Amino acid sequence: MRILIFSAVLAAASPLSLCERRNAAVCSTTPGFECDAQQYCQIAPGAEVGTCLPIECGDGAKVCPGDRPLCITGQCRACVSDGECLAASPAAPVCLDNKCVGCRSNASCQDRLNPVCDLTSHTCRPCQLHTECASGVCAKDDSFASLPAPASPISKGMCASVDQVLEVDTACGGSCSLQTQLAAATPARPYVRVKSLSTSLTITVPPPSSGLPTHYVVGPQADVPQTSLAQKPPINFSSAAGPTLMIGGNTRITLEGVVLTRSDTGVECRGTTPADPAKLRLLRSYLSANGTAIKVYSGCELTVEQSWIGRGPPGAFAGEGSNDLAILVDSAPTTVLNSVFWGNGRTGVFGGIKLQGALASSTQLRIVNSTFAENLFPDGRNTLAIDCSAPTTGNVAIVNSLFLNAMSPTPGWTYIHANCRPANAMRAIASNEGGLLATDSLDNVDASQTFFDLSGGNLHLRPGAPAMVRSGGVSQFTDPQSNPVTIPAEDFDGKPRKTAAQGISLGAYQP
Repeated sequence: MRILIFSAVLAAASPLSLCERRNAAVCSTTPGFECDAQQYCQIAPGAEVGTCLPIECGDGAKVCPGDRPLCITGQCRACVSDGECLAASPAAPVCLDNKCVGCRSNASCQDRLNPVCDLTSHTCRPCQLHTECASGVCAKDDSFASLPAPASPISKGMCASVDQVLEVDTACGGSCSLQTQLAAATPARPYVRVKSLSTSLTITVPPPSSGLPTHYVVGPQADVPQTSLAQKPPINFSSAAGPTLMIGGNTRITLEGVVLTRSDTGVECRGTTPADPAKLRLLRSYLSANGTAIKVYSGCELTVEQSWIGRGPPGAFAGEGSNDLAILVDSAPTTVLNSVFWGNGRTGVFGGIKLQGALASSTQLRIVNSTFAENLFPDGRNTLAIDCSAPTTGNVAIVNSLFLNAMSPTPGWTYIHANCRPANAMRAIASNEGGLLATDSLDNVDASQTFFDLSGGNLHLRPGAPAMVRSGGVSQFTDPQSNPVTIPAEDFDGKPRKTAAQGISLGAYQP
C-alpha cells in the first residue's frame, strides 16, 4: 500500500519511471517533483513529501495577510529574520513579531527626512518632538532648510545631528553659557539647546554669523505647553536691572520653550533699520512676574506663538506672579497667535498689549486665536486688554479671539480701546462687554460657562461653552487694507485646528 501511495515520488529513481504516471497532487523537494503552475508544495515539518495546493500569493493571487506577510514560492508565511523582510520589500525591512514592518527603533530609520520610528505603526516618520532626536533638537520649521554649502540643510521634520547643536549647561560654566554659544553659532552649528541655565545678567544677542539666517534657541520646555509641566525646568533666566535678553541691529532670533521671569524686562528688541528689521519670535514660551514681559521698538518685528504671558498657570508655574505689562509695542509690526494673556497688570497699571510711538497709527498688529482673561487693572484710559495711543489706520486684525474676565467691564471701560478698532478690523471675537461687536461675534458670553476654571488658570473651553465660541471662528481674513491674515493650523496645545466647516474655536484652545 505504501509503495502505491508514493510510487509517483519513487519512480524518478527507478527504471520503471517510464511506465509510471506521476501523482500530480503529491510533491517533494526532489527535482522533477515540483507542483504544477499556480500551486505550491506544502510539506509538514520533518516530512519528505507534501501536497500541492493552489498558490496563496504571487502571479495575480491575493496579497498575503499581515500575520503571514512573506510570499515564498506561492505560499504565505510569517517572517523569521530581517533579511527575509528586506529581500521581500525594502520599505518593510524589519521582522517584528513575525511581521515585516518599517522599523523597530529609530536606528532602523535611515532616511533623514523620516528619522523617527513610530512605535504604534512601526513606520518611519518625520520627528515631531525634540526628545525624539538623539541631539535633543527636532527641526519644527524650515528655518535652516536653505543653509549654504558646505553646511547640511535641516528641513522640517529632520533631527539635527549632534554636531549641529551647541549646548548651554550650567555644569560647564562660561565656556557654554548662552552668551558664548550664541556668538559661536554658524551654519554648520545653527541650533543652541539650553539644557540648564542660571544667569542674572543681560544677554546681548549678536547678529547671526554669515550664512546663518537666524539664531534658534531650544529651551527645556519646547516640546510641551506650559500647562502640562509637572515641575519647573532647570532654568533661572532673569535680570532685575534690565532686560534678560537684548536684541538690536538686524539680529534675528527664535526662542522656543524659554522661561523669562522676575526681570525688569523679559526680552527687549531695538532695531535700527525698519527696512531690514531685527526679528524676535517666541514659541511655546512662558513669561511672568516681569515689569514688562516684551518690549519691541521701531526696526523690530515680533511674533508670539503658543506662549503664556501672565500669572502662572496650573502645574509647575502655579503661584508665579503676573507681569505689570505684557507687551509694549512701539512702532513695531506685531503678531500674536494661539497665546494666553492671564492676570497681567497691577492696581492702576495697564497689563495687556500697548501700542504706542510715532508710527503707532500705521503699525501692523495681528491678534489671532488668542485668549485675554483677568487682566483687571486699567489705567486712566480704562482699557483692559489692547490699547493704542493713536487711532490706527487699518493695518490691524483681531480675529477668532476671546476677551473675557469673570465680571463684565465696568461701564466706560473696554477690553479693546476704540483707537485699536478701525472699521472691519475685528471678526469672530467673543466677550462679556456689551457693544464690543464685530461680524460673527458675541458680546454676552459667560466666563464660568466658557472656561473650565478661570480663577485657577485652566482656560480650556468647556463642552458647554457657547456654540459660537466652540466653532464660530473663520479660516480666512484680510485686514482693512486688504492684507491677508494667517490663521494658525494648531492651537495652544498643538491640537490641529479644524476647518471652518468643522468649526474653528475662538481663543487659544480648540475643544
